[in-house]
Amino acid sequence: MNMGTLDAFMYDYESEFNQASLKTHGMSDALANNILKLGNLFRTRTQALPEKSKRCTIFSPSQRDANWDAFTARQISNADGSETMQSYAKLYEGIAAQRVAIMQSVGRLTLERLFPDGSPDLTPEQRMRVADKLLHERRPAMMMDTLLSALDEITGTSAASMRVKDAIDKQPTVGGYSPGQPVRDTDKTQILDMWNKIRAFIKREYSGYRLDIEALIPAEPIIVTTGQNQFTLGGQVTLSLGTAWNLASFSSTLMHEIKHAIDQNSHAAVEGAAWEGAATSIERQVWPLFIEEAMAGQTALLPVARLKTEIDNVRFTATTDATLKIFLRESCGNDEPDSIAYAEDIVRSYGYNDLDVLQLRSRRAHRSSQYLEYDYGLAMYIDLLTYLQNGVGATPRVDAYLLQTCRMPSPNKNKATIDDLKSCIRDRKP
Repeated sequence: MNMGTLDAFMYDYESEFNQASLKTHGMSDALANNILKLGNLFRTRTQALPEKSKRCTIFSPSQRDANWDAFTARQISNADGSETMQSYAKLYEGIAAQRVAIMQSVGRLTLERLFPDGSPDLTPEQRMRVADKLLHERRPAMMMDTLLSALDEITGTSAASMRVKDAIDKQPTVGGYSPGQPVRDTDKTQILDMWNKIRAFIKREYSGYRLDIEALIPAEPIIVTTGQNQFTLGGQVTLSLGTAWNLASFSSTLMHEIKHAIDQNSHAAVEGAAWEGAATSIERQVWPLFIEEAMAGQTALLPVARLKTEIDNVRFTATTDATLKIFLRESCGNDEPDSIAYAEDIVRSYGYNDLDVLQLRSRRAHRSSQYLEYDYGLAMYIDLLTYLQNGVGATPRVDAYLLQTCRMPSPNKNKATIDDLKSCIRDRKP
């Protein structure tokens, strides 16, 4: 325990251990009160620990190994023990670099879609110069800012950047509440409309297989106006709208949580990387196809929506990087930053500068190895999907929803799995 982990604990405590939050899960007043009493007891005991003001934690090699063994055991991986936290951190450097390249590519695609050949706001030569600026931006969360500043610098006017800013201003958003505010009708309408579009997409893409996963999606999510945690419990999705979200980006999170709801409502054994890794893969693999369809009639807004969502996803990379470096930190002298500032500095290097964002990312990074489940699980699950796709051929698309509807939520990487998947695909009913 240190000041960083205590800060993370208190943040999660305040957002989850409250009467309103507990009541949304159908608890009686008596049960909710008893849980609050237990939570308060744990909180007071935690705050009484002498380590609560400790600036940092330096893990010994054995402590790192123990944490890594426990984490990979939950992921059902690293059975031979050949992988270490240090080796994964080295591998993750390559993953982070690859994502910078992806962000640069998305930035350039956004530019080309907003200013195609013949655009009155940007000549081909100017577009090429702006694209060069984007391809040299190494801070992925700054890609939109770099696009705007490059347009102004290279054109010498604000006409082109104002077109981008107009698309930003017109992006539908949800959330952003003060304490005690009720859910706005406009937010509920937008969320339910997007929820139903996702449901219709899933029904069309995955119906006729062994399991009707569309029927396992809750009729609607629970929407609360406090906190920032989106979660699924007992097959019911809870959306916390304390912070404002771009609706397109939020729809990516909806697809993630819907995967968890399907997992839970199917009562299937979902294990290891098939939990967070599979749900995260939906955001990277399926959501882009969905949003292109959902926003097909909003061509002026779609390019910016795609870029803003990609920027939002930088939080995964930055927080994972910070989590690993907290575990692998070698020193913490009085002239060095405390654990909170250390994590914030790492996140800041990705291009974030909003203090609330930096604080939230630090809190996420200080939740032990929990945050590693997203990217580590994603890497493992994408490897599995690639293997299965090669096994069944080019079509259909092999993704986490397809595996769930074929009753294979946690498949093994072997020929028997490929044969079973082929059978499921072959027997699909029209």
